[in-house]
Amino acid sequence: MKDYTKMANTLTLTGKDAINVANPSYTGWKTTNIKLSAGTYAVNVDSTVNFNGNNLPLKQVILFNTAAIKTNADESWYTVVDQTQGTQITVAKDEPVYAVVLDQLNITDNSGSLTVTFTEIDWSAS
Repeated sequence: MKDYTKMANTLTLTGKDAINVANPSYTGWKTTNIKLSAGTYAVNVDSTVNFNGNNLPLKQVILFNTAAIKTNADESWYTVVDQTQGTQITVAKDEPVYAVVLDQLNITDNSGSLTVTFTEIDWSAS
């Protein structure tokens, strides 16, 4: 079987980096982004994030893909990636992909971290 993947790139967020959607002025949240070479990427998330102490596990991350600026792919600005199945996204050169976690209540009681892995798919190997 041929390997259609190239080297992986990762980014990491913690549970305390979540944006409090009920109080967006709360300080302490952050997003993180990555600039990748243009191409198609398999995206997976590995999460140990829990909301409300250790009561509510989070196994998803939201990606904001700015490739739509160049590709006019209006339906692909946002992608939710879950730990069970992952997804694929297309990235444009020099356009960042942002990762964000959202919380409704109190981000200070969140724990853990999540890692988003982007692995370029090498279609030329086929």
